[in-house]
Amino acid sequence: MKATTIVMFVTSIFFIIFGMLILINKGFRGKMTKSTRNIRDKEGYMRFNAKYNIIIGSLGVIVAIIDNFIVNNKITLIMFIGVMLGASLIQSTKVKRYL
Repeated sequence: MKATTIVMFVTSIFFIIFGMLILINKGFRGKMTKSTRNIRDKEGYMRFNAKYNIIIGSLGVIVAIIDNFIVNNKITLIMFIGVMLGASLIQSTKVKRYL
């Protein structure tokens, strides 16, 4: 397994675990909710971010699997960076409805 594939897997798994922690663990969600300011619907905001992190992580895992089978990893590396940057931009625009 290539180093880029490992980094993609670890990063993606982190997103999935973080999203699941927010959804499942009430204590963790409570701490996250306390740290957010200027948000009207804090529970909705947390649920949205948790689900979005799980989706981003899943897309990252798919790209990492593709990277494992492709010899030229520049293409999948650019795909992974594009997915992460694009997802961040989309998330920042979608989260405005909770502000």
